[in-house]
Amino acid sequence: MSNNNYDDYDDDEIIKNIVSRVETEGQKDPYKAVNPTSGALGKYQFLKPHQKEPIEKKYQIPFEEIINHPEIQEDYFKTNLLPKHKAAAQRRMQEFPEANIEFPILAAVQQLGPTNVKRYLQGKIKDPNLLKQFDRFFKIGNEELSKHKFSKIRSVLDSRLPASPDITKKETGNKQ
Repeated sequence: MSNNNYDDYDDDEIIKNIVSRVETEGQKDPYKAVNPTSGALGKYQFLKPHQKEPIEKKYQIPFEEIINHPEIQEDYFKTNLLPKHKAAAQRRMQEFPEANIEFPILAAVQQLGPTNVKRYLQGKIKDPNLLKQFDRFFKIGNEELSKHKFSKIRSVLDSRLPASPDITKKETGNKQ
């Protein structure tokens, strides 16, 4: 079931986790990741044609240097791409209410381009490679949401458990 209650999630963290896992999973240091085909750089795979100018202007570093600055990658994604991804996801949820996609996943998949997402929701994407990329976002997105939901359920259950005696005091014989 699609979730339109955005407050149920820490959207930003979940979206960032989905995007970074899809883009750089398996990389020893995702901040230094370089896509050999597209030339995209860093944890969120910034593309030179789209992000070179704004990154260089905002941070006063050559675009290629972004791989040496994790803090800049995090800031740029958070302040520039994340708001755009979330706004596009909200538009798509309004435009395609029948799409059974959780908001954080729909926001993360915007990484593939808003036009591609719209075409996907319309059933117009035929390219098997692009369809595989969508599938990867949905798979990893569902894994991230499952982790979040389990964590949330666990914290609710923990808050409902009665206070238990400190077992470590008995086991170690230490008194505090």
